[in-house]
Amino acid sequence: MDDLKRQLRQLSASQRAEVRAYLAGLEALGSDPTAQALSGGHLWTFFIEQCVRLGLGSYMPKAVRSAIARHSGLLEQYLDTAAPGSPQVIRRGILATGIELLHADLRRRAIPINVTVLANNLGNLPAVLDRAFPGYAKAGMLAMIIKGGPNE
Repeated sequence: MDDLKRQLRQLSASQRAEVRAYLAGLEALGSDPTAQALSGGHLWTFFIEQCVRLGLGSYMPKAVRSAIARHSGLLEQYLDTAAPGSPQVIRRGILATGIELLHADLRRRAIPINVTVLANNLGNLPAVLDRAFPGYAKAGMLAMIIKGGPNE
């Protein structure tokens, strides 16, 4: 174990991030598949599921993958502060609600929506959720929109 710790200390920041992603994947192996982390390929798969649910289809141009990669860190950081300590299933529920609200916001503004437009606007998801649930994210209570209350 000491040898492993020593090797980990010698890794670069990107290599440590890769190890963290690997370990998160190992943790998810024994858990509910809906509780997998949203980073990496899981966010990609989740986004495709949401696009299909919204009737946008499952074809994802190359620009969609880069847009998701560009916004994934922001979304993870937002969820860490808006719903701290929440299990991944709750975080996925928050993102699903946010994507649905983002889709409705784009439609309200008469913006033609396709998967690329939706992916490019994922950075607006925190603002859309904040308009729908004012103060919840800032107070770290956004999980309540999925759970239905503080005691559930």
